Amino acid sequence: RAAAAAVQDAAGAAASTAGDADAAEARPMTREERRAERERIRRRKKRRKVRGKKRVEAHTVARELREAEAAAAKQEEERRARERRRRRGDDTSSDDDDAAGAAKRARTTAEKVALARAQALAAEVAAAEAAQ
Repeated sequence: RAAAAAVQDAAGAAASTAGDADAAEARPMTREERRAERERIRRRKKRRKVRGKKRVEAHTVARELREAEAAAAKQEEERRARERRRRRGDDTSSDDDDAAGAAKRARTTAEKVALARAQALAAEVAAAEAAQ
C-alpha cells in the first residue's frame, strides 16, 4: 500500500511539474509558490517518516509475536517431555517444582503472546487508517 501511494505521489508530482514547466520557465517562482513547494516537500518527508516508523513497529510486533510463540512451543515440548518421563517412572522429587515454574512461565508467555497479537492488530488498524 505504501509503495502504491508513493508511486501515485510520484506520478502526480511528475504530471504537475510537467504542466507547470512551460509556465515556470517564463517567470521565476513567486514567494507564495516557493512556500507552497517547501510545504509539499515537508509533508512528503513527514509522510515517509511516519510510514517508515509504522513499518518498523509492525516488524517489531511481528518479531515479538514469533519469539513469544516459539517460547510457548518450547515450553509445551518441555512439559510433554516431563510428562513422558513421569509416566515411565523416571520422575524425581524436583519435578513438582519444575512443573510449577513451567506453569508460571507458560502463563506469562501466553500473556506476552496475547499482548503481541493485540499490538499487531492495533498496528494493522493504524496502517489501514493511514492508507485511507
